[in-house]
Amino acid sequence: HWFGFAGCRLFSAVQTALISLLTWRVARRLIGPGIFAASAAIFVWLQPLTFRLALTTLTETTGALYMLLGLFLYLRGNRLASCVAFSALFITRDETMALAPLVALALILDARKQNAGSLGKALATRWVWAGFVLLASGPVLYVLASIPVDLTPDGDPLQIFTRPYSAEYGTGPLYWMAARWPEQATPTIVAIGLVGLCLLVRSLWRRPLADQPGPASGAWLIPAWTIGYFTLHSVLFSRGLFAHGGEGRYMIPLTGPLAVQAAIGLRGVLTDRRGGVMLLFAALLATLIWLPFFVFPYLSTILSPPLRYGLTLGSLGAVVLVGLLIARKLVPPRVVAAVLTLAAAALLLSQFQFYCRPLSLENPVDPMDKPLAQAAKWVRQGDFHGRLLITKHPLIRLLLPEAELRLPETRLEWSNLEAIGLWQQSPPGTIFFWDSKNCNWPDPKEQKSSRQLREMLEADAAVLARFITDDWQPGRKCEVIVFEKHTQAIH
Repeated sequence: HWFGFAGCRLFSAVQTALISLLTWRVARRLIGPGIFAASAAIFVWLQPLTFRLALTTLTETTGALYMLLGLFLYLRGNRLASCVAFSALFITRDETMALAPLVALALILDARKQNAGSLGKALATRWVWAGFVLLASGPVLYVLASIPVDLTPDGDPLQIFTRPYSAEYGTGPLYWMAARWPEQATPTIVAIGLVGLCLLVRSLWRRPLADQPGPASGAWLIPAWTIGYFTLHSVLFSRGLFAHGGEGRYMIPLTGPLAVQAAIGLRGVLTDRRGGVMLLFAALLATLIWLPFFVFPYLSTILSPPLRYGLTLGSLGAVVLVGLLIARKLVPPRVVAAVLTLAAAALLLSQFQFYCRPLSLENPVDPMDKPLAQAAKWVRQGDFHGRLLITKHPLIRLLLPEAELRLPETRLEWSNLEAIGLWQQSPPGTIFFWDSKNCNWPDPKEQKSSRQLREMLEADAAVLARFITDDWQPGRKCEVIVFEKHTQAIH
């Protein structure tokens, strides 16, 4: 309120800069100072959706900061301060409370190590219980603060995994988020990050990554949080929980851990003498390039057929070529690694500029937004000066600043009834934007008002225009209908 949207952008940009700084510090602690540790900071900014959200304010960016801060503090040995950071993460991103046992387990394992392997003494250690209390403090205070407010289900922390309206956002297969992750961080960074994850797990099992007497305490939390967070969101979307939309931006909280592991993976690829790490990287890269085309058919409309088939066949062919070169030792491994890395970097930069280009509302990246832009453009080109425009979709309101948007604190309970009341009081000639998402909630509490709103619009108004997109998920469409109120409405 003090600095407007510019203040929001500055706030998120500062948070992203702190994530970059902490990522470098964590990587330096794990693999030592040098160019590879510095590359971790660069990998943060090269993740397209992380970069995009550095220009706005959403909880994903703040959650990414708290997650990495918690990991950084734990690696430094500040366990209790780390618990405070994770507790703040649990409030910022409610779903991460499901991963609190990972931090609790780390506390117990460290206490057990300090007590010569005695689990009983570890559980009796005071600082372990202090950590448990600090971990739970944020969520507990959140719940206590929500009790007198009488929050509705969409804001109640006790119902975050059982929200009945979650089905509105749809569901998908367990591998859905695996196809969305490259959208957030590019196939290159995700692939090399997964390579780094494997190398980090192997090194913690066998020997430290850097020239240290032993691995940093709690370093296993980095791959554990990566796997746990990814698995959590895969399950949430596949089960239709947490009002999960299956969006790529939900992977932004892993920006820091992924960048750290990408730096480890880059070092592993460029210093690989046998070729196994390079082959793993090539296989993962090819899979992550191909998987989105399989999961999201609408991507076929974005890329031309020659480019699409060339990209797919080229990536798969690269795996075979790398395997042959390594098996027959025709080319030194370092040359193969350098060429593969350069090709992956070119792919990374091309996707980065694609997602960070100025967006066109007439042809947006997400086809679900296309009917909204078409409806707004159609109204702008018409003669509707002085009309009252009613919409429940925020994007239409942004496209039409003169539209009247009345939203209560929660749309779950009142939004349709609020729209009905506003429509009944509106004068003849009023324009109403009915959209298939906000005006047609599947929740049982809203089904009656959804039908009432649609029946009232059909009785009182004429359809001026209808916009609909092709399938972006099987059986789902986005539809926008523009209604104009009759001179004499019938109630």
